Amino acid sequence: MAVGESGQKIKGSNPKIAIEWSQLVSGVAEVAVRGFATFFGANEGVNTIAAAVSTTLSSFKVEVGDAERARALVFVSLAWAIEQISADLSEEEQGQALKETRNLLKGTSEKIEKGDYSINSSFFHKPVSLPLYQEIRTSIVELLAHVRRDIEPDPTVLGAKLDAAFNQGVYEVLRDSGGSFDPLKDGLDNPAASANAMEREWEQYRAQLRYAFNVAPVFGQRDTRISLSQLYVPLRGCWTEVSSSNEILNNIVDLERSTLDWISERDIRRPIRLIYGGPGSGKSSFGRRLASVLADHEDIRPIFVPLEHVDLSNELVDEVSRLLVAEAKVFSSSPIDYRQADVNRPFCLIFDGLDELAMPGLAADNLAREVLEEVDKVLKALGVPNACGAMAVITGREPIVKITKDRLKKKIAEQDAVEVLGFLPLQGNGSEPEDPLYQDQRPVWWKRYAIATGQSEEVPEALQSSNLEELSAEPLLCYLLAMSGYTNDNWEDAAINPNRVYDKLFRDIYQRLWGGGAVGVQAELDEDQYDRLMEAIAIAAWWSGESRVASEKDFLNVLTVLNAQSVWEEFCNDQKEDYKNLALTFYLRTSDNGGKGFEFSHRSFGEYLVARALWRAVEEILCEFKPQFYSDALQRWARLTSFSPVTREILIFLRRHVLLAWEGKYEEEKQKILADLMTISIHDGVMVPVSDGDTWRSLEKKQRNSEISLMACYSAATLAVPAEEPFALIDWRGNQFAARSLVERMVFGGGLRIDSGLQMLKGIDFLGKDKTAPWMVGTFMYEADLSYANLSGGVLGDTDFSGGLLIRANLSKTILNFSNFNHSVLMHADLSGSQIAYAQLQGADLYRANMENCDLEQANLTDGILRSANLKNAVIQGADLSEAILVDANLEGANLSQANLKIANLESARLVGANLDEANLKDANLKNSNLEGASLQGADLRNANLEGANLQGADLDNANLEGANLQGANLDNANLERALLGAESR
Repeated sequence: MAVGESGQKIKGSNPKIAIEWSQLVSGVAEVAVRGFATFFGANEGVNTIAAAVSTTLSSFKVEVGDAERARALVFVSLAWAIEQISADLSEEEQGQALKETRNLLKGTSEKIEKGDYSINSSFFHKPVSLPLYQEIRTSIVELLAHVRRDIEPDPTVLGAKLDAAFNQGVYEVLRDSGGSFDPLKDGLDNPAASANAMEREWEQYRAQLRYAFNVAPVFGQRDTRISLSQLYVPLRGCWTEVSSSNEILNNIVDLERSTLDWISERDIRRPIRLIYGGPGSGKSSFGRRLASVLADHEDIRPIFVPLEHVDLSNELVDEVSRLLVAEAKVFSSSPIDYRQADVNRPFCLIFDGLDELAMPGLAADNLAREVLEEVDKVLKALGVPNACGAMAVITGREPIVKITKDRLKKKIAEQDAVEVLGFLPLQGNGSEPEDPLYQDQRPVWWKRYAIATGQSEEVPEALQSSNLEELSAEPLLCYLLAMSGYTNDNWEDAAINPNRVYDKLFRDIYQRLWGGGAVGVQAELDEDQYDRLMEAIAIAAWWSGESRVASEKDFLNVLTVLNAQSVWEEFCNDQKEDYKNLALTFYLRTSDNGGKGFEFSHRSFGEYLVARALWRAVEEILCEFKPQFYSDALQRWARLTSFSPVTREILIFLRRHVLLAWEGKYEEEKQKILADLMTISIHDGVMVPVSDGDTWRSLEKKQRNSEISLMACYSAATLAVPAEEPFALIDWRGNQFAARSLVERMVFGGGLRIDSGLQMLKGIDFLGKDKTAPWMVGTFMYEADLSYANLSGGVLGDTDFSGGLLIRANLSKTILNFSNFNHSVLMHADLSGSQIAYAQLQGADLYRANMENCDLEQANLTDGILRSANLKNAVIQGADLSEAILVDANLEGANLSQANLKIANLESARLVGANLDEANLKDANLKNSNLEGASLQGADLRNANLEGANLQGADLDNANLEGANLQGANLDNANLERALLGAESR
């Protein structure tokens, strides 16, 4: 074997070597067609890389030396890379494709036979730099494009994917080959190379980051090998600031560009950037994209940390080190070390999924505080005096990240808390719509998806209809729509209830794997058994507190609670307890030690299945219920639901699921049983299971969790019943304080605040079966969902409803004095006859609300929206309605004396007979309003717009109308005595 100065020869002149490169290139063609494992004869469940290396080395008919090892390393790595990109072919297609691809590579094999290629230590730093690889790269890309004929791939995309896959392939082969290539590495190593070991490990890690984005198939594309990079559309973000005039300004930015700018500034005062958005908004995809981009920046050291794999009971520094050393299997020692700090190459840690760390009973604000403390420790461990040694990007869902932002007020700039925006077109200030940032991104996404999957690039109607905007607004939802087929067929059904998209995806998976004509799995599972196992996995993940990762232990425990052990036992008898076969779906993969356990590819799949499991349990309890066994039914419920509270996201799936389950039905008897169970839970509590180590406080949490879950199901059921049908009500047993106690338990039970508890109150009748008006003074209802709830006649003064939803709520004749409704939504709510004096209603939306005869004296309605609201005969004396929107509002006979209506919009409002004495209407818009017979004595109407207004018979004695626009106004019989009109009044 000849050894050149540059290293070990790949092709030598030794005649004893039996395998020629023409044969190996032919092998490459077969891998592309038949697959890696099939070509190398690897059995199911074995290390396929180790088997491939062993097969390749044993094929040499001479003693294996460095030349043979070099050939084997390159070939197996290249074969592995091709496997990551190649699409699956049917048996019929394989034979023809194999013949064609061998002919295609014939010229390449002849060409490299004449070449002289060697390998040196730089190959381990950057495998794609190998001259041989560069020589055959173009031909392999053409081969792959030929094999993937069904989707007409872009050669540029395939080339980039091949590069990333080959780089990663070399590292995978070296790692999993059992030391077969150690002699080759040792022979090429030199003191300089050994000293540079950490840099080689960093390059391997960078290759992993590139591979994850550019090559690894997204869920649901295992057969087509479509990667995230092929579908990714650059995301927009928005950060807000408050102007000097207290106006909230939205700043739309290119999320990637603005984040890279932040990184390049390396400002020691701005070490943290928060990225937040709803489920499926693209936060994690952006994190992967950012990591892959930074992997190409030698002056930045990126680290991607999926927080669902972090155990917060340990130090975050240790957990990140564990992920990099033990799980990524790249670094021999942790790079999270102060000795690695370098101001010229700062770390950028991307912590993805802050909400994934949520644990049962841990309030969001406590979680935010704990995580921030841990992130701060990591940044300090990598800090450089008076310079930026490390930065952190933290992504998560909106509620938890907003709390984190509040805790970081003094440490984070306004522009470093960015909300991820969806695909829908954005509204600017008038000039921006031509800017691509503001345009509809759904056509852009569809084009990328269509090209990747070989479909028509014409945008489907479903992605253009305003009726389906909810389902096409986010990247994940667009993808699920496309996968389910709802982009083309029956999309109107999906618009009505988005759960239909998830239902269809799960049905399709069942049919493909276990239904008629199933492939790949021999176990017989009927659809109900399949559903039960999937739901058991989801409940196990929910028990852990995050609805995504399920341990083997929790899974087996849930099977017992759900009485589904026999289903699992039957499956294991057929599959030899093969967890991998149960996880043969796009939404699920194995997790935990030894592959026993499960992880959902996206959290929403687990949440959807939890909702289904909860309602299945309710239905089974209701169907099997015996009147003398209420306590047994509740204990059965507690065994399932006491370990974790229902989240907002699970609740949304639950409500949609119940709407489908009870569609066209009126389950009167089931409603009654459910209401009775809720009644007993409220008054007597629930006997929850006691575990080792439980305290009174932990048992309180368990009871709260069960009660929240039961209320969630009761609420979902009330909303599923047609409006014209009655629903069985809770019996408050004449206890006017029972509702307040319930709410306090749901929020603060066990000593920790759980805000999701307040989302379960939608549609609840707080008067109940016995018509007991609730006494709830001072109750915490922040951001509660009380839409369609009945609180009529209740005493709720000094209650915090801020940010809440009270759409069509019945608050008639309710005492609400001094309550806080700031930024609440009370559209169509009934507030007639209520006492709302001195209440805070800043920015509240009272569109078409009925406020007839209510008392709003001294209330603050600044910036409120009262369009078309009914305020007939309301007392609004001294209230602040500055800049409020009262377009088309009915204020007939209302008392608005001394009210502040400065800059208010009262266009077309009805103010017949209203009392506006000494009211401030400066700069107000009263165009076309009806003020017939109204009293405006001493009112300030300076610069007011009264164009077309009806002021017939109005009393404007001593009113100030300087600068007012009276064009077309009807002033017949109006009293203008002592009124100040001014020369500019017109």
